[in-house]
Amino acid sequence: MSDEAINWFVEEQSAEVIRRYQNGGNFMAGTHRKVKSIDGKSLTLRNIGKLKVRPLVRKGKAAPQNAEMGTITLETQASQIFYLLSEDDTEQMTPEDKDSLSQESADAFGREKDRICYTALDQGAGQYGTIIGDGNQPLTADMALEACDAMQDKDVPWDGNVFCPLPSRQWNNLLTHKAFIEADYVGPDLPFAKKMTKKTWNGVHWMMAYNDLFPRLGMPKRVKGTLNAKDRFYMYHYSALASGDVYDIRSNTVWDNDRTAYTVNSRMRMGAEVLDKEGVVEFLVKGNAPLAFA
Repeated sequence: MSDEAINWFVEEQSAEVIRRYQNGGNFMAGTHRKVKSIDGKSLTLRNIGKLKVRPLVRKGKAAPQNAEMGTITLETQASQIFYLLSEDDTEQMTPEDKDSLSQESADAFGREKDRICYTALDQGAGQYGTIIGDGNQPLTADMALEACDAMQDKDVPWDGNVFCPLPSRQWNNLLTHKAFIEADYVGPDLPFAKKMTKKTWNGVHWMMAYNDLFPRLGMPKRVKGTLNAKDRFYMYHYSALASGDVYDIRSNTVWDNDRTAYTVNSRMRMGAEVLDKEGVVEFLVKGNAPLAFA
């Protein structure tokens, strides 16, 4: 194997993981706030709270309105993909093989970013003040509208920045309702808009996300035919959730002489946190109910 071939593989493989990820992105990117780069393992954010104008009472004592003011700490975690390629593997790999390997790494990092963001939402389960459903009925259009109404009751801005990723079964449940079927996506050109099935309905951007993202209560994995499974997911406003990076993807390829192989080490460090619980609504619906057209 020539030095030229070795150098080609090191440069191409290391750069390709990063390029693929940046071009494709994770689908939750752009649906929530992105804070500045984090210096260290955590970032402390200031929570201003909600202020209202009140009548000024002559000689009356003013009461502070910012009782909720405080701080929110965004903790981060490191993630890694590490694999080994023998010299023979690199000699025999076709361009399609290299492309496939790079895409797999990029997709894995994108999903990990989504998982970290969605886990931040799920850690607040039961604390958002509103739960749509009790786990005994599938998602319906009425339930979706009830969630919109709950967000509006909490004075969440209805400004085109509300998102709701759905498990595939719940997306298909909504497709049994004519009003949802006839809706088109009219939102911004975000990563999910390029890769997800999506619609904009009643001011919310709905998308069918991959099922592994969502907790299925009572089941470690999704099992077809399990009638008592429950899906939990969230509707949220852009400003209610934030994520930040200590560093985005770094990738290094190194020749290991002992193994006669390359080792490829790609990693990132990021975190996510809910900033405002008022901007989130929780759903709890039946996971495997038969589809029925409304």
